[in-house]
Amino acid sequence: MYSERQLTTSWELKERAALLASRGLEEPGRERYILGLYDDDERLVATGSLVGNTLQGIAVDIRHDGEGLISQLVSSLMAHAAQTGPLQDLRIFTKADMASRFASLGYHMVANTGRVALLEWESLFPRRLKQLAELAASLPAAGVSGAIVMNANPFTKGHEWLVRQALDRCDRLFVLVVEEDCSLFPFADRFALVREGVAALPAGQAERAVVMPGGPYCISSATFPSYFTRQQDRVAVHAELDLDLFARQAAALGVTRRFAGTEPYCPATSAYNETMQRVLPPHGIEVVLLPRLEQDGQAISASRVRSLLEEGRFEEAGQLLPPATRAHCLDVARRLHPHQDCSKTGGDCAPQSRN
Repeated sequence: MYSERQLTTSWELKERAALLASRGLEEPGRERYILGLYDDDERLVATGSLVGNTLQGIAVDIRHDGEGLISQLVSSLMAHAAQTGPLQDLRIFTKADMASRFASLGYHMVANTGRVALLEWESLFPRRLKQLAELAASLPAAGVSGAIVMNANPFTKGHEWLVRQALDRCDRLFVLVVEEDCSLFPFADRFALVREGVAALPAGQAERAVVMPGGPYCISSATFPSYFTRQQDRVAVHAELDLDLFARQAAALGVTRRFAGTEPYCPATSAYNETMQRVLPPHGIEVVLLPRLEQDGQAISASRVRSLLEEGRFEEAGQLLPPATRAHCLDVARRLHPHQDCSKTGGDCAPQSRN
């Protein structure tokens, strides 16, 4: 057994970065616990970390491959994780060629795209599919079911327009809100805003939309590990895995159409859309890309709203938001600019209470 140490000092973290780089990995970021294994000469020979409930950044010095260090790392990381939460929620993202090693340690395969794999300690994905199928069965019969996956950080007039356009093209629409809290607006707020925004749609539309949490298998690119050193590889690999998981959940819900907005500004989102058009049709899911809603010749986007809020341009931001979102953005604006008058965010923006 090699000696174990939590890595905290700048020198230890520099050593770790070098080890990760030697195995073609990057530092995951947002880690709550980083572990290192050392030999008798105090050389770092293996490392791994916890990011939320995910084991990441697991690497072994190539000179020590085959010595069981991955098993020691995983066991120690799991022991630490058990101190703060249930082990059943633990999962691992890894390169596909490493998946069998973690499966041999008791992890269950959830998805393997050929380039990246997702495994979990307790086999929870089948339970998720069963829950979705039960939800679909509990709803009134419908013809074509569609879906939108959105972060809604925050919910804008563009999101509202996309939902309305999608509802014109299907009989039932599932609106899945990404749950991971890695945004300016936390999930609880984003979910409430989407639900309020959809509820405010015209009669005949709102009752055909089902707003629901995206669940643990709707994977945000912000928390997907940096196993691939080139940005274009990371985008494609994340999209392939996320869409594989979506396709199986869509089948449980009876979804045969996925809607998304075109992306004129962000290359990563544009690449995701391209991957979606390649991956989903073989699963029987039509991909419908709709042009973004524009204002003053510029596409409305949540990133633009966030930029305007951070710059203190509250009235301009408010013009891009539905009423419920404008009210909530007042609170965010006050936090970002505590000494500035944030009372103007574009019209009827007096603070409203939300349950």
